[in-house]
Amino acid sequence: MSAGKPMNHTAAIHVLKGLFKLQEDDYRALLVNLVGKSSCKDMTTAEQVVVRTHMDKLAQRMGVQKPGRAAKPKSAGALREERPQVRKLKAMWWALAEVGAVDRPESPAACLQAVEAWCKRQASHGKIGPFDALRFADTMQLNKLIEEMKAWGERVEANTL
Repeated sequence: MSAGKPMNHTAAIHVLKGLFKLQEDDYRALLVNLVGKSSCKDMTTAEQVVVRTHMDKLAQRMGVQKPGRAAKPKSAGALREERPQVRKLKAMWWALAEVGAVDRPESPAACLQAVEAWCKRQASHGKIGPFDALRFADTMQLNKLIEEMKAWGERVEANTL
């Protein structure tokens, strides 16, 4: 960063808005919720930093941006990093497959697909709350799913940890 040029937070905020695929109303609501203003051009630099920092952290948690780096487009076949709870669910799925409780997945991608289908079924009629895809589940939902899968593992005597 050169000393003479100010940071262009507005551009970065709009790039992040695009990464999140936010609708205009949702984007404006986010801005109002964070700093009380619905437009970047009406914000002070400090307010823009607050919005940018918040959106950067969200992008990192969602896996669309790595910490400390600009977002890079990913190839269509590239899998993004998984959260620890998702990795745990996949490991537990493999353990269930070892004892014959579920069909053995042919690949890691097939395992993720099977886990996601099971999680969506559990969430749709349980106390977890529905979600469209596993990547949209929050930490509390994932932890409840892990506990449900642990209970299933205990019933079938699988080593699900």
